[in-house]
Amino acid sequence: MQAKRFKQLSGWGNYPRYTSDVITPWSLEDIRLDSSPMICRGQGRSYGDCALLAQGHVFNTTYCNRFIQFDNTTGVLTAEAGTTLADILATFVPRGWFPPVMPGTQYVSLGGLVATDCHGKNHYHAGSFGNHVTQLTLLTAKGLVICSPEQHTSLFYATLGGMGLTGVITEVTFQLKKINTPYFHIEQYATCDLATTLTILKEQSEDVHYTAAWLDCLSRGTHLGRGIVLGGTHADSVPNRMTPHTKTRRTIPSVLPFSPLTTCLVSTFNASYYQLKKRQSTLLAHYQPFFFPLDAVHHWNRLYGRSGFIQYQCAIPEANALTVFQTLITEFQTLKLPVYLAVLKRLSSLSQGMLSFPLCGYTLSLDIPFSERLLPELTRMDEYIIKHQGRVYLAKDACLKAEHFKAMYPSIAAWQTIKSHADPQQHFQSAQSQRLEITP
Repeated sequence: MQAKRFKQLSGWGNYPRYTSDVITPWSLEDIRLDSSPMICRGQGRSYGDCALLAQGHVFNTTYCNRFIQFDNTTGVLTAEAGTTLADILATFVPRGWFPPVMPGTQYVSLGGLVATDCHGKNHYHAGSFGNHVTQLTLLTAKGLVICSPEQHTSLFYATLGGMGLTGVITEVTFQLKKINTPYFHIEQYATCDLATTLTILKEQSEDVHYTAAWLDCLSRGTHLGRGIVLGGTHADSVPNRMTPHTKTRRTIPSVLPFSPLTTCLVSTFNASYYQLKKRQSTLLAHYQPFFFPLDAVHHWNRLYGRSGFIQYQCAIPEANALTVFQTLITEFQTLKLPVYLAVLKRLSSLSQGMLSFPLCGYTLSLDIPFSERLLPELTRMDEYIIKHQGRVYLAKDACLKAEHFKAMYPSIAAWQTIKSHADPQQHFQSAQSQRLEITP
């Protein structure tokens, strides 16, 4: 095991920051629990403070990334929790297998996918990642436990979406899906306002497996919420003349003292992007640019400067979605709190984790440059969302209040009972769990 090292950490939004006691084991067998609180951290792609801890240990699982077993007939894979989605794609796509759920970046760990019960563009049809997990190996405060939908069932469903608070996820067994090519048929639809965007997204998601919408949240008036709806289906074959996809990545080398992003610059980009995509209707594309457009710029989060940003992601039942999303976008515009990136997806009720985020409706994620005056406004937004039966995604949360969390996640009391049985001394904690009073 590597020596302890104090290091300043943050989530992907670069807010908040904590100086943490980081331990990087060479293997999961090297993890030793002591009396100090601890939390695991994978690739650091959660946005807030769910993988941070000021007083205690942060275990970095980067090197715990070995494939353990794969059945090429069934597509069932077992791997260590530090294994990244990028590792899985590079290894198994050439063999004709594809992950069942894809988030917005490939640089996430299996442990993170389970702990957040991550969802993707296909949630309406496939549910979240936990729906495809068949077994977990968990290092609890009482020792190693193998849990599944049939064995230690309550602990299994408490761990899906449990933000790493039930124990250290050491191994994950899950189902891959069979594919013929790494390419997708993409359909694009330009929309003139938010109501049209929601309508087309709903229509698309009924028939198309992967759907999402990009929104221009700087447009106003009759064009409020205009966007591009994307729908993708796996291609069964590709033309012989197609060349293999080549990745070209640019890098933001360091965090700037200020952000080069301005409302004027982003507004100009949004208008150009909208017009470009408006002229394209269908195309054949590799999975990389379809699922991970932002991965083309390494450390793109540094564009927000030293202050960082908050990604505010909420889920709203279908009946309330249009009203709530229109209100949120309008409020941020009125308050001159610019939204530089917005993504809209349709959700189902398939997720099974006790603290899973998705509900039957829609989810909207908004990237907003951080400022101190943003925090009270987000609290006000949380109260508004609660009135409309919505909730905030814990993997993105950086400022939710404990009372609002409990209102959004009413199953928390039952979850805490399971957590207390597996971890009576509340050994597994995070800055987020302390803030939300999930753990003392």
